[in-house]
Amino acid sequence: VPETEGEISEEGGTYCIDENLASGKCQGASGFGWFIHDIGKPGPVHITEIHNRALELEWTPPEGEMWISGYELQRVQNGNNEVIDRVDASQTSYSLTGLNNGEEYSFQVRAYDDGRAYTLSDIDDMSTDKPSSAPGPPGIDTDCTPDSCSVGVSPPSTDDGSEPADTCFIITEDLDGNEIADRVEVSLEDAEETVSQLINDLPDTDIVCFSIRCQNSQGIGQPSSQSCENISPEEEEECDPDDAVCLLCSEGDEEPDFDFMFEQTTFQRIDPISEPTVEVQFEIVIQSDASFPIDTRA
Repeated sequence: VPETEGEISEEGGTYCIDENLASGKCQGASGFGWFIHDIGKPGPVHITEIHNRALELEWTPPEGEMWISGYELQRVQNGNNEVIDRVDASQTSYSLTGLNNGEEYSFQVRAYDDGRAYTLSDIDDMSTDKPSSAPGPPGIDTDCTPDSCSVGVSPPSTDDGSEPADTCFIITEDLDGNEIADRVEVSLEDAEETVSQLINDLPDTDIVCFSIRCQNSQGIGQPSSQSCENISPEEEEECDPDDAVCLLCSEGDEEPDFDFMFEQTTFQRIDPISEPTVEVQFEIVIQSDASFPIDTRA
């Protein structure tokens, strides 16, 4: 800044201040005026932290920061700029909340004073990003025996802009969603596909259910769907030939050899849950006291 009245900077004058070094519009030709070079533009807005529906922004002051009153932060969208806020000249960072996860945001900032607003900052890669969030629901797959369950954990999608999950928790529940066992931690570090976890310590119950929740630096995310399994031991019981749910059958391709008392027949009870469809072919011959066939059905 020139120290002598009437001096002009080497770069040429684009702005002036009065004799008290207060910012303001240029005086007329007959008034006082010291010409100084342009204030310049701040550094690009850098997105330093990404949070759930929020971003932390930061920029560097312009060359002539001592002459400005503050900064005007703007969002760039579809080629148009929208003023977000004005802050004091001492503030070169901003916490922006209320954003939409997965939506892309770009920013510019410019210095201003009472007389004019200056050149907008540039936009670079660090001026554009998407706010992040806690993970969405992971995928779940279960396969159980009466003694153990294998639980498959599929990493949550990051299509919504959320950062990848680093850890998941398998939650053992009853049918009502109440936790009935300790949670099992599963690491997803460098995992891109399903991670399987074997659970041996099953609760003493006929039906066991599982759900999964994952977390990243933004917190614990949404739960998966609930997957339930019947882990009660199968009871082997002889089938009463007079029971309507019994089926006459034989092993292999050989046709069964029946007599009237079914002494050489194998009976099998049908479980309509695990085996909803059973195809069996057989022939029954019913004989009367006269010992000749009266009905044959295949």
